[in-house]
Amino acid sequence: MKRDRDHAIRPVIGGLCGVAASFAVWIAAHPFALWVPLIGAVFGAAYVSVSDMRRSYALDAVFTTAALGILLWVAVEVVAVPLLSSGVPAWSAAAMRGVFPSLAGWTLYGVTLGAATHLLARINLLPRIGKTSNSVRRLRRENAHRDF
Repeated sequence: MKRDRDHAIRPVIGGLCGVAASFAVWIAAHPFALWVPLIGAVFGAAYVSVSDMRRSYALDAVFTTAALGILLWVAVEVVAVPLLSSGVPAWSAAAMRGVFPSLAGWTLYGVTLGAATHLLARINLLPRIGKTSNSVRRLRRENAHRDF
């Protein structure tokens, strides 16, 4: 019962982190566009649902989500928004120069999402995805003093 609740609450927490992190994109690229927090919530919920931040370092989480933020910039700013507005993706260099400033916002979104979700995982507000076996716990205790 508790495990089902934990699996249900992870996407909610990730979605809230995604909405909070999406304000960087909202300010940098699309002021007052309501679809930006929606995309932030969906991506935040998806990221938290499939990753276990307790097993990674903070910089690992931040760099991973920053790279995913760049992929979101390509998907949203270079392809989706121009396709929906003019019918042609912004593949040319001149068109990409027009949407380049929003790259900073999407990258900052990824950095903020990774830092926030990793912090919540470290202070135990983000439940684990699955159980860790006893043998894995024993190996972690034995190797805790080693620096890899």
